[in-house]
Amino acid sequence: TGFSLTKATLCPTNGVGKLEFKVAKLPVGGAEVEVKTEPSKSSGSVECTYSNDTLFAGLLIKADKMKYKSATMSTSMGYDGIQVGGQVSFTDSLKDVWVGLGYATKQYFGSIEAEKKMSSFTVKALAKPSGDLSVACSATSDLKSPPAVGAAAAYKLNSDMTVKGKYTVASDASKLDCAFNYSALSKVVLVGGVGIPMGGTGGMSF
Repeated sequence: TGFSLTKATLCPTNGVGKLEFKVAKLPVGGAEVEVKTEPSKSSGSVECTYSNDTLFAGLLIKADKMKYKSATMSTSMGYDGIQVGGQVSFTDSLKDVWVGLGYATKQYFGSIEAEKKMSSFTVKALAKPSGDLSVACSATSDLKSPPAVGAAAAYKLNSDMTVKGKYTVASDASKLDCAFNYSALSKVVLVGGVGIPMGGTGGMSF
């Protein structure tokens, strides 16, 4: 039938607690409607989604005390490694706008995102040169102040031990984090790490 009840609870005061159900097999293939409601609080949400092999689109509307609270529209599309997405949030007025563009292969990924009504931008990159090494970095800026930058790497020394490192740069402080994971025995795993402040206040932490 396309109807499925995902949650139903009882409330000692009003009888009916949280109620959630989903409706699929609609006249439009790939479309679904999910309803979540809590009658005791007069709140709930309705989410309509559509998806196929390359496209996703959704609309989420929330209500509180039987009144409209917010709405979020989102969409994303992927084809041949290229990924494009966007999201717009409303309350009484426009709350936020997010857009993103990315490209991915088996070994590499890169993206650029804009949020906070197109006032904050983030660039991300990930590389896996081999099955043992992964390297990632990101930078976020509002184009008015110095960017927040981070870089991380993980290397698998052998089947038993992996080491990781992360370096973050912020306007108030920078920090270097290192960690290791060692499988000493089949059921024994040793984990350790150290955090080293590179600027600002603070001491070394273990």
